[in-house]
Amino acid sequence: MEANQVNAHRSSGPKTAAGKARSKLNALRHGLTASSILIPGEDAAEFGRLLDRLTGGREPTSALEGELLRAATAAVWRLRRGARFEAAIFAARAAEFASPTNGGNAPTLTEIGDLLIRDATDGDALGKVGRHEATLMRNLERSLKMLSELREAPPMQ
Repeated sequence: MEANQVNAHRSSGPKTAAGKARSKLNALRHGLTASSILIPGEDAAEFGRLLDRLTGGREPTSALEGELLRAATAAVWRLRRGARFEAAIFAARAAEFASPTNGGNAPTLTEIGDLLIRDATDGDALGKVGRHEATLMRNLERSLKMLSELREAPPMQ
């Protein structure tokens, strides 16, 4: 414990605001479980428009309702990100099959099967994204259920 405190004082972590902002993204891999809703390259205004569309432009009636609406919107945002990642992974794997021997055509059903097997045995990127999407979907469903229950509950006094 004492050694840990001594080492913490000697930390050479980032000192500048820019360095701290960069180090915050050190653990970012795919962004499906990122602590920040937006990852580099995503548009905050677009997220705001999604929040407005999902809330119907209506202001939350309480701080809790606002948090639940933001949690549901974050889950939808991340689900959309996951769909883009799945498409990118699939495209990258499918590119392995596009060759002069098949005329540069899209992969056949058999080749798609081979692609999925190869992915599953070589990192399982599609499976990992799918598992994160299932978790995000449960988070979305839970947020919507809680929001519905909150709206149906009698006002607290």
